Amino acid sequence: MSAAVLSLLEDAASNVQQRPQDDIEREVLAQFQQLWEATQAGQGCIQQQIPQLLRPAPQPGSIKALVQEQAITQQQQLQARQQLDDAALQELELMLEEAAVMGLGPGVDPGEPRINYDLFTQVASEAAARLGPAVSALFSAATFLKFERDAAGAISLPLLQQYLARRVANARLRLQLAAYDEAGTGMLDVQQLQRYLASAVASAPLLACVEPSFLPNYLQIASRKLLLFHGRHSRQQRRSPNTSSSSGGLVVRLGELVNSPVMAELQEMLLLGPGAEQERDLYNNWFSLQVRGMRRLGPAGKREVCVWGSHTIRQSADG
Repeated sequence: MSAAVLSLLEDAASNVQQRPQDDIEREVLAQFQQLWEATQAGQGCIQQQIPQLLRPAPQPGSIKALVQEQAITQQQQLQARQQLDDAALQELELMLEEAAVMGLGPGVDPGEPRINYDLFTQVASEAAARLGPAVSALFSAATFLKFERDAAGAISLPLLQQYLARRVANARLRLQLAAYDEAGTGMLDVQQLQRYLASAVASAPLLACVEPSFLPNYLQIASRKLLLFHGRHSRQQRRSPNTSSSSGGLVVRLGELVNSPVMAELQEMLLLGPGAEQERDLYNNWFSLQVRGMRRLGPAGKREVCVWGSHTIRQSADG
């Protein structure tokens, strides 16, 4: 581009005696703008050819970074407004129960309520009108096909209700986890995971009487147990501001956390009320390094990891 501009200036200098200076300047400016637009268009094409994963991240505080943060915030707010609350979920379950029929045919419990696809779609239309269009995502044909159908083409209503309740709970958990993913990467690092656990533990009835000085150790242990199952090394190694050593670069994907049976077990125990047996489960399985059947201290060996990989933490402790 510099050679082309130099050529334009040389041509203008050779014609300075033959044409007015204003005309020459306007012509040079117009041609320069054409060259500039063509160059920028070429760079745009090259930028579009670079995969999104390999493009450099925007600088903190830049306009692009601020726009991305605002877009992520608005998307999370929209998803939060579309979520069903407990009252709406109960209303949806009542609508399904009213539409269900008792099971008929061989191999079907006559006392079990069941629902066929026609009734399923009718409830979907009625629920969308009463509870909002966000309910439609729960009533797709793929959802119905997840369940075993009897000779009449009906599925078990209790299993469907459990599935819908789990879908709603997972969506809520996803939003809670995404609130700690400020960059919108779809992953949480160790510090972000511990911040989420700190918020979750603050509302746990079983941990209301725990000394505040003990909570950091419990949170660290709980986060390490989650990372044992789902942690992976990120592409960018992050370093702690207080030490010269890296924080390990471990991250965990939100999708894996939401669908994790380990996280589901933790969510279940965080909702438990007071009770000696329940407190033992919570402390021994999540907030303690001691697991029955494992006599030695230190990092888990292959045997322990294999046991944990084929069972939940609670099952490993009781085994």
